[in-house]
Amino acid sequence: MTEIKFAEKKDIVPIYETETLSFSQPLSKNEIENILNNKSYTVMIIQKQKRYVGHIIFYTVGDTAEIISVAIREEERNKGHGKKLVIEAVTRNIETGVKNILLEVRVSNAAAINLYKACGFKIIAERTDFYEKPRENAYTMKYDIRKVML
Repeated sequence: MTEIKFAEKKDIVPIYETETLSFSQPLSKNEIENILNNKSYTVMIIQKQKRYVGHIIFYTVGDTAEIISVAIREEERNKGHGKKLVIEAVTRNIETGVKNILLEVRVSNAAAINLYKACGFKIIAERTDFYEKPRENAYTMKYDIRKVML
């Protein structure tokens, strides 16, 4: 059984470990702690049988939210955990009156792009040299607020 809940300080280490294994420019432990202490950010984790599986981090300013990280432990990928987290984040933001939900993703990250499309996001722009290590373009994606999540 899986459960989504708000992250706590005790979750910093598994979040950091998953960030480090998932991204070439991961968030540091200090950045994760600062995010947890900032009311503009929301960090949610997904657990399977009370064990950390992955997380999503987003921030909200006014009527816009931006997803900045979705990461799932490697052995738990392709099991629907990422989709559950994204849908939870979208649902929470819509319920609080958010009108725009955005994210950036590496143009080479087909798995993430497909996940976001499956959740109702559409590519709206390409940003040149957005990422480093390696240098790469990013797609900006926006949630289609008209799409009804099931």
